[in-house]
Amino acid sequence: MRYIDADALQKRFETFKSNVLNKDGKIDEYDGFQKCMYLTVCACLEEVVTAPTADVAPVVRCKDCKHWNAQASCVDGCGVCDILCFVTREDFYCAYGKRQTNVAPMNGGEDDG
Repeated sequence: MRYIDADALQKRFETFKSNVLNKDGKIDEYDGFQKCMYLTVCACLEEVVTAPTADVAPVVRCKDCKHWNAQASCVDGCGVCDILCFVTREDFYCAYGKRQTNVAPMNGGEDDG
């Protein structure tokens, strides 16, 4: 299963929907393709808006966690977790993960998930 940002997808469909309309914001009733495109985009947008929401929680990868020490390991991409007390890879995560506040997240501010 793949989790997506449904709000961003909804915004993309709304933009596409507005681009299908004429300059005056209407559909040309005689243009079957334009009408079909508009109705298809509206149907897709409705599916996105009414889709069930998955019960997921954001995770913090070790490379972004305040409990992870990359300098404590001699292997690239690995470090030592101060909570679990063993070596982990930078892409590992656990229930104890807390995002570092002194370092900007690698992915633009969004939690990995």
